[in-house]
Amino acid sequence: MTVSLFLLVAGIVLTGFLLFFFSHLFITKQAQRTAIERSLGMRPAQCRRSMLSGFVLLVLLGSILGAVAGTMISGRISSVNAGKVYYDTAFTPKTVNISNEVVVEEVEETGLPGFCCMILIVAAGTGIGWAKMNKSLKREPMQLLAERQEE
Repeated sequence: MTVSLFLLVAGIVLTGFLLFFFSHLFITKQAQRTAIERSLGMRPAQCRRSMLSGFVLLVLLGSILGAVAGTMISGRISSVNAGKVYYDTAFTPKTVNISNEVVVEEVEETGLPGFCCMILIVAAGTGIGWAKMNKSLKREPMQLLAERQEE
């Protein structure tokens, strides 16, 4: 149980780090593009749609692939490990199963956990991208262009 909880927390933290990293690459590092688009007369809403569409599409594709792969892998692992006995119960007090056969319940595999994780990742990625895009749009285009040329 502790290992499962640790892996869950580590997965959530790493997913957050990856979302922040990709939002930095696709939104923050593209400040010059946003500044040029705004200088050419695009409204902030159009710039936001332009930048976020690619980022959200990438997050959506990655989360769909991850959810499908995770569901398939966990299904295979659980079916392989379902019939194995990991310890001997011969000397366990109040042993109910004397023949050491494992009774496996058939559980219908649904993709609901993978689908829920996919929705949460896309929502978190969209929120992070939206926040970074709003921060970028609050700055003046000429200031962004001047900073970029100094580097």
